[in-house]
Amino acid sequence: MAETILVGKATIKDGLKMTCESGKHIFYLDEPKSSGGTDEGMNPLEAFLCALGACKSVISKMASKKMRIPFDEVQVECRGTMDFDGVTGKNPNAKIGISNIESIYTFKTTASKEEIEKLVEYVDSHCPVMDTVVNSPTHSHKVVIL
Repeated sequence: MAETILVGKATIKDGLKMTCESGKHIFYLDEPKSSGGTDEGMNPLEAFLCALGACKSVISKMASKKMRIPFDEVQVECRGTMDFDGVTGKNPNAKIGISNIESIYTFKTTASKEEIEKLVEYVDSHCPVMDTVVNSPTHSHKVVIL
């Protein structure tokens, strides 16, 4: 299969509430009131953690059929550790982004723990969002003035 370009667009006007679009889909992100937002949506890092959990959930579902490991439900909670003193500039030595991510998989299943652990190992090595985190992509930018 040839490479595909995925597009995500975020627009911010007044305040900190962002309209996020991809194709025909729209959702909103925001910042908490303590940061100057309206708290009408999760912040971008929370959305990132949800995207990671969602991707791991999808790969779990797809791989479970292939591996014949049954489950009725999976929940993937991703917890990110962050020192906000980095992004605010209070501590120039603190990491600006998330420094640690823990994924907590909860399965409703009749499968054994060994089978589920085998599935989770597969998921962690085949999740595109996880791969993007572990193997950072190159990055560039363009500026357009209207």
